[in-house]
Amino acid sequence: MGKHKKSSPNIGFMDIVRLSMGTGILFYMTILALLAAASMTLLIPVSFRMVIDNGLSSQSHHLSAFLTMAALALLLAFATAMRFYCVSMVGEKIFKTIRQKIFDSVMGFSPYEMDKYMTGDLMSRLVADTGQVRSFAGTSLSVAARNILLLLGGLIMMFITDIRLSVIALAIIPVILIPVFLLGKKLKSLSKQAQDTQSDANITAEEMFFSLETVQNFNHQKTQSGLFSDISHHVYTVTAGRIWVRTLLTFIVIALVFFGVIGILFQGSFAVTQNMMTAGTLTQFIFYTIFTAGAVSSLSEVSGEFQKTTAAYARIREVLHIQPVIISSGVISEHPPLLGNIIFDDVCFEYTGRADKILNHFSLSITAGQKIGIVGKSGTGKTTLFKLLLRHRNIDSGIITIDGKNIMDYDTDFIRHNMSYVSQDVVLFTGTVFDNIAFGKKNASLNDVIQAAKLAYLDDFIMSLPDGYNTHIGQRGTQLSGGQKQRLTIARAIVKNAPILLLDEATAALDNESEELVSKALNKLCENRTVISITHRLQTLSSMDKIFVMSNGKIINTGTYMDILHKKDKIFQDNSVII
Repeated sequence: MGKHKKSSPNIGFMDIVRLSMGTGILFYMTILALLAAASMTLLIPVSFRMVIDNGLSSQSHHLSAFLTMAALALLLAFATAMRFYCVSMVGEKIFKTIRQKIFDSVMGFSPYEMDKYMTGDLMSRLVADTGQVRSFAGTSLSVAARNILLLLGGLIMMFITDIRLSVIALAIIPVILIPVFLLGKKLKSLSKQAQDTQSDANITAEEMFFSLETVQNFNHQKTQSGLFSDISHHVYTVTAGRIWVRTLLTFIVIALVFFGVIGILFQGSFAVTQNMMTAGTLTQFIFYTIFTAGAVSSLSEVSGEFQKTTAAYARIREVLHIQPVIISSGVISEHPPLLGNIIFDDVCFEYTGRADKILNHFSLSITAGQKIGIVGKSGTGKTTLFKLLLRHRNIDSGIITIDGKNIMDYDTDFIRHNMSYVSQDVVLFTGTVFDNIAFGKKNASLNDVIQAAKLAYLDDFIMSLPDGYNTHIGQRGTQLSGGQKQRLTIARAIVKNAPILLLDEATAALDNESEELVSKALNKLCENRTVISITHRLQTLSSMDKIFVMSNGKIINTGTYMDILHKKDKIFQDNSVII
């Protein structure tokens, strides 16, 4: 059927940097602000040395030293504020870009890809994983860059200030870095586990929320609550492990850092008493030592966030790098509307994981403008025919042609533009009545929607609603009855006005009165179109030009409605089709 490409889980620091560089001028403004803030920070110890060593000797030196400190503080405040603004905006822009890319990628998924991912898992990648990348790029990356600058700058200034003490300080740094590297790998593994288990919890919650009424009908609230509690506890356990490792890392690093500072302070104070350095020089060196040690400590914390971010970004890239199995050739994309000459020639198809063929050397010829019905029990492959026509699935063998051309040569969007599909599984969107009907046609006018609603015998009902066509129907149309939902989807198909009409149990959810009204509307809609109507209720196909009977993925009989009705006892021996 095709293979999915997975991204490598070895996501590096430069991947995150490249994302940041993609934000353009904001990235370079952040770099300038970082350099300015780090420079001001590194100059402050020099101003302290001037105050201690020179500022107390005379009034003029005293004032000059403090004015210098004030100017540096003001510049530092401005540079830090600009750094915060720019880096925060970088994070938001990355968040927006990645979310859009994930959404666009999923919009291109075929059922093959959707079979692989649960909705809750995709939502976790869209929300939680992109949020982690935003947090790192919008905060932690800046902190990392700032501390790298302070670490390098601090080391340089330490050697400029006093070489002997600098050698002692430098010897301490590898001791601090050892636990960072040793515990970092463990932290990365636990971060990946935490995000995967959180995704499992999201999947379970999303599924239960969507099926809440069914859960309540079977009194499974406590059972499902217990299931979710078990999953949540697993999330808690894995997350607690990650927190413990990070806590241990933080403790070790901070303890080692300050032991090092205390040791240097001890050596420095001895040097001052021996007049080997001034008190101001020692103060300056201690400041740089603290800056350097603080930078190492902060980088150890950032490394924990980096591990979480690389795990999140690997999950994001997995979705972005998937190559959909259904790929539009785009060869025939601008073409007069399809007429509807459709031929299935020796088509075979089976779903992944199923041993039996849904379509078994299936052949069928439909003439443009012809109205045909396909009847058969559930599981015979009727709906699969529509999935193949709409290019949601690829055939295993054989060929399907439309107007004499291989369906694989058509642009996928072009094919779907020329087909109106009314499914037995009603799909409505959160929004208004107008939004849901107009969904069938880009830039549909209010008049288009009203005319479609009238043809679907919905206008009177809609006008009785509080806000008419602007009435909100609730999530997935929860405020409407089954019949009203079905007629909304029929109105949507009417608005689309495509030359090929696909009806999949289009009146299955309607009561007798509504079915009669909608059948009249469908009869009008079917004029001058190629129509394929599939059902397990033979009576709904009485107006079709020809009826085909399917069984085990093949056509086993054909004729007019009356022909099939007369042979019903021989054809439908298992009572699987409603006469």
